[in-house]
Amino acid sequence: MIMTKQRLAGLFFGLFFLVLGGLTLFSNTLQTALLPKAVTEKPVKKALEHRITGSGVLVPRLKKDLPGYDGWQVAEVHASKNDQVKKGQPLITFKSPEAELLLLDEEARMKKQSLNRELLQEQFIAAQQSGSEEAIRKAKRDLELDKLDADIAKRKLESMRSDMESKRVLAAPFDGKVVDMKAESGMKASQGQTLVSLIAGSEGYEFSFQAEARSAALLQTGEKAAIDVKGKTAMRLEGIISEIKETSAEGSGSGGGNSLGGPDTSGGNGSDGTRQRKTIVVKVTDEAVQGGEQASVKIAKQALQQGLVIRKELLKSDGSGSYVFVVRAKKSALGNAYYAQKAYVQTGEEAEDEIVVLNGLSPEDEIITETSEPLQDGNRVRLQG
Repeated sequence: MIMTKQRLAGLFFGLFFLVLGGLTLFSNTLQTALLPKAVTEKPVKKALEHRITGSGVLVPRLKKDLPGYDGWQVAEVHASKNDQVKKGQPLITFKSPEAELLLLDEEARMKKQSLNRELLQEQFIAAQQSGSEEAIRKAKRDLELDKLDADIAKRKLESMRSDMESKRVLAAPFDGKVVDMKAESGMKASQGQTLVSLIAGSEGYEFSFQAEARSAALLQTGEKAAIDVKGKTAMRLEGIISEIKETSAEGSGSGGGNSLGGPDTSGGNGSDGTRQRKTIVVKVTDEAVQGGEQASVKIAKQALQQGLVIRKELLKSDGSGSYVFVVRAKKSALGNAYYAQKAYVQTGEEAEDEIVVLNGLSPEDEIITETSEPLQDGNRVRLQG
């Protein structure tokens, strides 16, 4: 009887502890199931690349718009659109009846002055014959004044002839191609009106785009780059970075593109709170280019700083600096418990969506990338597989 009771008591206690353990395990499982879910990833040790991209329309590197002269009439047009011309070749001949009349008047005035000089010389001879000192002085002074007037008139006449000669013919300033001809025989040019547009094909074509200043700092003038050109046919040509210059307040360049997106953590902001930008000019000298094609470039530059690379969107900040949430495990009899913990980091170079972490993380750290609820430092989490 006593043995039976002892067996029942042992069985009861065993059952009790079994149920208690089951309830504890169930409670722990239930508690874990109610925890915020967390997705993690590890930092990657790799070379960070800056990707600099841009596009624009190819335009001539050297283009000259040639105006006529106000009031001058087109006498003859010597070239047409798309003509190839040589330096010094006449493009347009002008005439100006008004200027020609003024020149004729000035030439007649010179002849009249020459006749008057003969009269003054005769008066000087007569004064010498009279022996009057006063008459001699006056006749001599008149001859000297006439000589000064003649010198002035001569210089004026030469200037008028030179001016007419320079305006009579509009010549090509360099070897090139006529891309526009607005002049017509008989028309009168107005002030500043462009009559001919000329490009120098030998100088090639160019396009420009904007990039952040710290991206542009990775490039050098004279550096070669592969250019994708879309015209009648798609082409990949070699281009050369010809200029890296400041971007005006209104912006410049016919294209756009850059790397280094996201928040600026390097302190490279301009005084107006926007990122400093540069305009990058790329020239293409291939004979296949005609102008007007769309061109684009993609340049990859390896970062100087190396370390662990993470996505920039994982970075957060507070008064103590930049940090990410990592998972820390605590072992117990019932298994591991996982907690979110702030890991403060020192960052380096950044690219479009990635940044180098110099200190604060190890390759084995699990960085929390997504959570079902907002987290605070020390929150317990449930890892999502």
